[in-house]
Amino acid sequence: MRELVKQTADPLALNQALGRLAAYSMLSERDGTLGMHRLVQALARTPDPRDPHRQAKDIAAARLTAERALLKALPTNVSEPSSWPAWLALLPHAVALTDHTPADQESAATGEMLRRTSVFQEDHGAYAAAVRSAERANEITARFEDSHTVLHARNELASAYEAAGDSARALPLFEQLFAEFTRVLGPDHLCTLKAQYVLAVRYLSTSDPSRGISMLEQNLADRERVLGPEHPDVLGSRISIANAYGDAGQSERALSLHEDNLADALRLQGSHERIVLAARAGLADVLITTGDKERALALFEENLAESERVLGSAHPDTLTARGRLAQAYDDASDPATAIPILERNLADRERTLGADHPATLSSRNNLANAYQSVQDYDRALALHRRNLSDRERLLGADHPATLATYNNLGAAYQNSGDLEAALPLLERAYAGRKRAFGPDHRRTRRSRENLVIAYLNSGRPALAAALLEETLADFERTLGPEDAKTRTARRNLDTARRAADRSRPPDGEAEVREASGPDAPGGGVVGQD
Repeated sequence: MRELVKQTADPLALNQALGRLAAYSMLSERDGTLGMHRLVQALARTPDPRDPHRQAKDIAAARLTAERALLKALPTNVSEPSSWPAWLALLPHAVALTDHTPADQESAATGEMLRRTSVFQEDHGAYAAAVRSAERANEITARFEDSHTVLHARNELASAYEAAGDSARALPLFEQLFAEFTRVLGPDHLCTLKAQYVLAVRYLSTSDPSRGISMLEQNLADRERVLGPEHPDVLGSRISIANAYGDAGQSERALSLHEDNLADALRLQGSHERIVLAARAGLADVLITTGDKERALALFEENLAESERVLGSAHPDTLTARGRLAQAYDDASDPATAIPILERNLADRERTLGADHPATLSSRNNLANAYQSVQDYDRALALHRRNLSDRERLLGADHPATLATYNNLGAAYQNSGDLEAALPLLERAYAGRKRAFGPDHRRTRRSRENLVIAYLNSGRPALAAALLEETLADFERTLGPEDAKTRTARRNLDTARRAADRSRPPDGEAEVREASGPDAPGGGVVGQD
């Protein structure tokens, strides 16, 4: 890019140099973009003591000049859509420069360039590349920077691991970060409070979300004490706690806190601020759960209108607001209204973000689920199959998003009546989630419930009973023997065992499997993620 190299030399000398290189066909220029053949690039950065134009010290100095110019040009607000055109233009140069920087020439600037690159790659779904960039940034920064900067590089590494589905490495790193921020900066530093909040939110996704709720409550108390009750970070903690209460089934507690959160956010921040949008969406979500669908839909409509007015119709936050409105219509048993909104959202995300962006794949999944709600199984299955192919290609078979797609495609086959196609997918989703999250995680339990239904409906009650034994053991261990869910699991297991006894053939006879009839404990709709 000519604009980039303009920073590196006197304009007259630069034009003369570029002209001479072009005259020897070593460089070309088109629409302000400078191009050089890869072989010429490789030769130019390879030292040769016999060539006065390729001395090692000159190549190192040129690399340092390029690094400084590129780092200055790279936008710092990586997640802001207005920075994406510049990032897309500069990313190949950043990757090429860092890839060809020898270890003995790495610097703090190299580490910072890699850290920013990792953030952009993660935001755009290039998770494997983001992990590579973050790992190298972490290693380089540890050699050159102070403790504070090192911790921020390590935070990006933890985030990249999490995005790539590697929670086994991400969660311990988030725990280490909170401990290190506390030690280096003190418990009341803003960065320490942010690290505490981030760790608490990660705990919510584990098999023990109560640990996350407890830490969020402590984080709220700490932030109120340090920042005061009206600080935006305090509101953010309150919204997250209310969301966690709702996810834990504490709907009334969540509703009361969400009402207070929205009132305070509107009073303190104004109607268009992102914290207000989050507070309004949180309240709407819990209203769907408590049955006040009319008010919930009105709040989602208001959020979408505010996002379109302030950010524009194509902004990622607006597309998220539109998607949540459509999902609310689907949850309110109005998929016919949801489907056109979801179709528009998918088209807009494909146009603005690309077909492989994680948000695009999520939009495709949501549209497929809505098609399934109106029993349009042909279109639902086609979208789920495409999503599975794309997620296996982009993320790998064991990524949480891919496991969710196995579940959702299996659910679509099951609900369309194709049990033989559904079973391998549901089995794979369950096995993958049990391995990745453990047996007590809510996603694992959802997959196990889906697989039980599929086994029962396909005339395999013995297999269903084996899974229900796991469910009962889990509930007895985590909830106690007299909890309502435990009693329900015990009754379901007894029903499945009786069905298995009835279907067992007498000694010496071949087993004949039949579809589940009126007396079989099957039925039900397999759940989507």
